[in-house]
Amino acid sequence: MTAFNAPIDYTNHLIDTDKKLDLIDFFSEVVGLFYPEQDIVSLRYFLTMAYNKNEFFIGNNRLIQYDIVQKKDTEDINIMQNKLKDFGLIFNRDYKLILPSSRSTVEQYFLTPYAFKKCLIKINNHEFTEYLLILEEVVALYRLYQDSYHKKYDSNDYDTNLKLILSKINDQSSKLNTVLHAANTTKESVFDMTEQMDNLKGEIQHVSSNSSLIAKTIATSVMTNALMNMYNKQDESGNEEDNDTMPPLEEYQEPTHDTNNSRRVFSSLIELAEHYTSNQQMQQNRSFVSDDDYTDDDSSSDYEPEE
Repeated sequence: MTAFNAPIDYTNHLIDTDKKLDLIDFFSEVVGLFYPEQDIVSLRYFLTMAYNKNEFFIGNNRLIQYDIVQKKDTEDINIMQNKLKDFGLIFNRDYKLILPSSRSTVEQYFLTPYAFKKCLIKINNHEFTEYLLILEEVVALYRLYQDSYHKKYDSNDYDTNLKLILSKINDQSSKLNTVLHAANTTKESVFDMTEQMDNLKGEIQHVSSNSSLIAKTIATSVMTNALMNMYNKQDESGNEEDNDTMPPLEEYQEPTHDTNNSRRVFSSLIELAEHYTSNQQMQQNRSFVSDDDYTDDDSSSDYEPEE
């Protein structure tokens, strides 16, 4: 620990090292360094009681401890009241009296800190006198310490501290704006995705609604091809029978058995178309239909009438 020759040296040390102390801690440091023979507990007691100067809390025991009264004096109410009157104390302003109860057989007197210190001065209490002398020096040094400390920080660094605070506020504001921008961007992205999903749903519904029409169109095409094949075969059969001479259309009469075959083929083609359309409606929610599903049915386009 650094050695100091006088309390002023310690005060300058605090100023140079920027150490912050309140009055009670400063008082305790000075007493401990330069007045070690003093009872620091009693001196701190004298100092701290000033914060409760209007309260009645200093009782009989303290009065006896500091030789303000004798113990036997507290047992006689008349003697106590005369002594307190000699000290210039007034009832209910400087002290209060609590009469005996089940907890105490004697009257209890409670003084304010101001009245107590007044009594100590009247009896010339040595300990309290030392306290007053040390306190006077400490208050003067603490005032010097406080003035130097505030002059160093409150004046020179005021603008710097203000700029630092404003900078922190601006930084926090910028971070908040960034967060808000990110939130808005996310919100817009969600709206875009929702719109895209709605569009996709509409397209799927459109495709599903058209699947039945597509199936009917395919079935019609299959039927048309089958009929054309059948007609071509009938045409070839007629040519063979007429030795390559085709009678006029209005004179041509289809054989009975060919007419029956045509009806059976046409009935089969209708069943094929209905079966195809039914399968298409059952699978209309699928994204696509495998070409292999209808391989066997499509082969019916090569159907030949029975002989």
